[in-house]
Amino acid sequence: MNLYKSLRRELRTPRYWFHYKQSVDLGPTIEVVNLIESMNIIKQGVSVSRFGDGEFRILTQHGEAIGFQSHDSYLSVKLEKVLNEPKNNHVVALPGPLSRSLFEMNCDARSFWIGALSDDGKLWKEAMNPDVWNNKKAVNTQVTRPYMDYFKINHFKNIAGTVFHEFKEIWKGKHVLIVEGDKTNFGDGNDLLFGAEKVSKLIVPSKNAFSKYEQILTVTKDIISNCDKKNLVVLLAIGPTATVLSYDLANRGAQILDVGHLDVEYQWYLLNAKKKIALNNKAVNEVNDINYDNITVDNQFEIVGRIE
Repeated sequence: MNLYKSLRRELRTPRYWFHYKQSVDLGPTIEVVNLIESMNIIKQGVSVSRFGDGEFRILTQHGEAIGFQSHDSYLSVKLEKVLNEPKNNHVVALPGPLSRSLFEMNCDARSFWIGALSDDGKLWKEAMNPDVWNNKKAVNTQVTRPYMDYFKINHFKNIAGTVFHEFKEIWKGKHVLIVEGDKTNFGDGNDLLFGAEKVSKLIVPSKNAFSKYEQILTVTKDIISNCDKKNLVVLLAIGPTATVLSYDLANRGAQILDVGHLDVEYQWYLLNAKKKIALNNKAVNEVNDINYDNITVDNQFEIVGRIE
């Protein structure tokens, strides 16, 4: 980070801190658990939908466009249902900074979350039904981002390693079905999936995947119905579409995990990266990658379907 950005960040943080504290103190009282406790909950076999800053922005700003997902009011409606209509054996993960100390994170991440919550945190908390969320524990969305936001905090390097190991244990010896964007290449170039008995992929659009939602849902259901569900883990890496898809697929016999940036984080962890960087043949939506258009689907794993 250059001097200008560093000074801007440090001047910005105190100015936003008061508004951040106001936001997180509003609405239902929630305990977002730490990364290790989050993994302990996930290891019980529950399905998970991640509700990060992007999903909250889509919900509270009526389908606002983010990253690789254009404006979609229906997506906002679906997200509201995921957030406030609980299902058995399914949990919604929330951002750690909604209740946890920001000083768990490094300066860059802390500055981002102070800004995000001071700007929009009030709207996020108001979107959460108090009858559903008050005095509830929630899995931490950062469980799929255990490295980059923490890498300057020494003991968190070990925690990231533990989190990645525990994810590998979840699908060890099992059939893994991955629903991913056509430029995601989850598991390509690393050993994240090496312990799986079998890996299959359904390839969907990387951009605006929700525009194909009903088709993605139908095809994924069909694939699951032809698998041994007790031996199946379904990983979803398609942005906010995954948040909704995990909810709609829950309780169908397989564990469904919205894994967000897990593979990208693992790659950065292996590289000991000090900042968010572009990766070979993988889309990273938070980095301007001049090679994005040249990313191709990796053929390392079985492709069982494509939706274009």
